[in-house]
This record gives sequence, structure tokens and C-alpha cells, in this order.
Amino acid sequence: MRSGTSYIMKNNLFISSNALTTIISSLIIEEKHNDENNILLIVANHIETKFLDSMIETAEALGCFSKILLFNNYSESMKLNRTVTLKDAKTFNFQDFEKDAKVNNFDKIYTTFMYFQSRTIIAKYPNAQILAIENGTASYLPQNLEKELAKRITEFYSFNYFDLLKPMILKHHKSIKNIQIDKEKIKDKFEKLSNLIQLEKSDNAIIFCAHNLSLNRNLISEKDEFEEYSRIIKVLIKQGYTVYFKEHPKTPTYFYNKLKTSQYGEKIKLIRDPYPVEMIVPKLNPKGIVSVFSSSLLTVKHIFDIPTYTFTFKNNFTTFPSYEMAYAMIMAYIPKIDHDASALNIKLDDNPLPNVIFTEALKTFVDKKTFMKIQKNIKNIDYKYFEYFNISKELYDIYNFGSYWHLLIHYTEPYAMQIKQSFKSSTKKEFFIKTLNIIKKMF
Repeated sequence: MRSGTSYIMKNNLFISSNALTTIISSLIIEEKHNDENNILLIVANHIETKFLDSMIETAEALGCFSKILLFNNYSESMKLNRTVTLKDAKTFNFQDFEKDAKVNNFDKIYTTFMYFQSRTIIAKYPNAQILAIENGTASYLPQNLEKELAKRITEFYSFNYFDLLKPMILKHHKSIKNIQIDKEKIKDKFEKLSNLIQLEKSDNAIIFCAHNLSLNRNLISEKDEFEEYSRIIKVLIKQGYTVYFKEHPKTPTYFYNKLKTSQYGEKIKLIRDPYPVEMIVPKLNPKGIVSVFSSSLLTVKHIFDIPTYTFTFKNNFTTFPSYEMAYAMIMAYIPKIDHDASALNIKLDDNPLPNVIFTEALKTFVDKKTFMKIQKNIKNIDYKYFEYFNISKELYDIYNFGSYWHLLIHYTEPYAMQIKQSFKSSTKKEFFIKTLNIIKKMF
């Protein structure tokens, strides 16, 4: 009880599916709920259970949770070796859970919204305020947030990659407030937690993050996926790097074993620590991260300012909705390396087009030469990739079909009448030059 006042302890539930969302939860607690009852409920699906111990260890190291409980302990039909279904999640034993938590209601529930388990819990406590935590790029897709659930969510905690991207779900659900997590605070947490990692610092390391894309049978076979990885790893090793192979929970174990027994030998090592890449980076201090597409390419670049790279893949991921957002974000921000490219010599100009537009068109004055360069590169890139990054269709059309004069009109439109009045006696050339000078002052 606080001195001089009657104080009722508030109960908050944090539902986390990985170490990253657990760390974000700890930052929220420090900021808003430090003297309250904060319970962590860890959700692990059939893929992630081999990382369960590391999730618990990370949560304990953070030292801010009143209790750490496991969802699967309260669901008798939940099997750790198969896909979780909504029916499984609904077998959750709330009586035992509330007994262990010593709570029968919650004031706030912080959660990712893409798991059946989270939705089961949320439905049980209709009076709790629901606040969403980003869980990778899929959190940004509007179709992954059900309308009925969206009505209950008041805030969305995002990393807001590179301080530029507003989550698309907030365009569709305008009542939800976006809360951007301070990247320096996240970085500090990762650096402190990196003492859990057994790896030693390496002078010339590249982390390669694998997937198991072949789980989508229409996308690629395991054989072809392995060959794609092998091809790009060979490029990295030829450049003198030691490749640290980081398995995804879904990655077939034989991928690394086959790479190790090939000609790569000691130049490829397995990261055995079952922690997120963001915890490994401060300990290993790699020269860069490489993957087809992964949220880690975005978070590592954003938080640690370490170069991250993707590479050309045989298949087009845009036909797979579950990958589309990640693919678009990687295409927009992450430069590619390939069989004839050097990871050490990638320049800003080599980045995909949307990145050029952000750095050139939205932050600095665009001269005619830059405009023509962007216009040349924009061909055959669908608008939907620009829409993800809040670039208007009007601006896209100007770069795609318009002229430099159209661009000037676009930027000066709010001041058009003023400019025309001021320069109405000018020749067209003089008007053009004076307009340029005005726009330069706007940037």
C-alpha cells in the first residue's frame, strides 16, 4: 500500500511467443508498470518448443516478471510435436492458470495477435485493455488482424524499422495508436543479455540465417533450397568470411551437416545458442547478416547499424501472402549480394528503389539527374511495394510516367498560387529556376 493512499495492485498479462517480444515486454514494464503485478505467459508452437528453455532463461534474466508461466502446461490436448489448432488452444485450463497466477482478471493484456493461444486468452477476459506487440513483419499486414479483435486493441508497440515505416494495420484501424519502441533501449537490453551467449567474438564473421521455405510445397523443394543456400555461402567464404549458420526453428538439421562435410570445412560453423540473432550480434560482432528474407535483417540493421544483405532467389515470393510483407520490406531496404557481387562494396545506389526514394526524394532535394535515375529504375516494380512504405500513388505515378516538371508541381502544390503570383511576370525558364530555389529551401 502506498503511503497515504489506498492502492489496488494492477494485474498485467504479457503473452510472448519469443525472446524478442519478451524483451519488448520488459521495456514496457519499466516504462509503465514497474510497481505492478506483471505475469508472463510463454506461448510455444510445435516448431518453437526446442527454444522454450532459452525463452524462459531470457525472461528470468530480465528480472521484471512477477511470474513466468507456460501456456502448454494448461492445455491437456496441446501436443508439442504437431501443429497447434484453435481447438487445442480452447482446451486451456483457466482454473489452474488463475490458481497459479493468483489472479482471476487482468487490467491489461499485452500480446501478439497472430496466435490461436493469444486469442483464446483475450476472449476469456473481455474487460481487459488489449495492447498489441509487433512480432515480425507479419504483424504489419492488415489481414492478420481480425476486425473484432482490432476493436479491442488500443495501442500497437512497433520497432518502426528505420523510423520510417508506419504499420499498415494502423491505416486500416485508425483508432489504434502506434507506440514506437526506442531502439537505444532495445539495443541496451540485447547487449546485457548477450552474456547468455556462449560464442566468442570473431574478427571476420558473417551470420547466415536459414529458413525452411520448402515447407511450402509449391514454393521450392528442400534440395533446391539447400542449393540456393550453398551457392551464396560459397560466395561469402570465397570473400574470406567465416560463415556462422543460424538455423530457424524450421530448418532441416541436415542442411548444416551437409554444408560442414563439403569443401567449406572450418569456414562454416553452427550457432548452437538457441537465442534470437539480436542477442548473438553483440557477442559475435559479425561483419553482416545474410538471409533470403527475415525480420532479423531489418532489426539488426535498425538497432545495431550492422550491414544486412539478401540475395537473389529462384522463386517469386509475392505469390505467397505469408511472405509478401517480409519480401516487400526486404526488397525496399536491404541490398542484394549475388554470385558476382562483393558484400564489402555495396553502395547506397545499389539498394532497391524504394530506399533510394526515401533517401533522395523524401529527405533531400531531388535534382533532375536523380529524378531520371529513379524513373529509369522504377519500371516493372509494382505499386503495392511502394504502398507498404506510405509512398502515395500520385508520387509513384509521377516517377513512373511523369516528368521532372510534374515532380516540382507535386512538391510546390501547397504554395502554387503564391509562386504564380510572385513570378507571374517571369519567363517559363525563370519561373522554373525560381521554383527550384523555393523547393530547395523546403528540404
